[in-house]
Amino acid sequence: PLCFVGGYFASKRDPCDYPVRTNQIPREIVNKPTSIVAHPLFIVFLAGLLPFGVMYVDLYFIFSAMFEHLYYYAFGFLFGMVAITAIVCIEMSIVSTYMILCIEDYRWWWRSFYAGGSVALYFALYGLSYLIFDSGLVGGLSRFVFLCYLSIMSTIVYVSMGSLSFCVAYLFVRKIYAAIKAD
Repeated sequence: PLCFVGGYFASKRDPCDYPVRTNQIPREIVNKPTSIVAHPLFIVFLAGLLPFGVMYVDLYFIFSAMFEHLYYYAFGFLFGMVAITAIVCIEMSIVSTYMILCIEDYRWWWRSFYAGGSVALYFALYGLSYLIFDSGLVGGLSRFVFLCYLSIMSTIVYVSMGSLSFCVAYLFVRKIYAAIKAD
């Protein structure tokens, strides 16, 4: 139902106008011999490391509250961690999109989504290390439940941070191309 409501409101809006006119024929991307630091995959995976570093502190307490029947009282700290993680994800999205545009690669759309979503890779790896070393869960069913919850949480982190990253990168690219004086 919400799909139809969104489609109705989207059909009533004017189409997006872009700040510059683009060529219909895509330009060939030359594969220059660059270092590993300038490789787009390296940029994407590196972009998720800093936002994960922000949330790393609180993940142990969240996992122990969920699976070891401990109480979690630091909801204000959790809200602050989510806000700071979102801000750092926004900053890393802008930096990674700028780096991808600097190597003259115009395919930034999905890479900006992957840059924000790569936080979920580190989140899942930390969850697996928690399961192996710190959880104390015994039995196959409890580990299976942990892995199910971890996959759901990782998917939520991937979609939310990736969407946030893409929206900010889209606004950033529109802003920098609007500043270009093309005649």
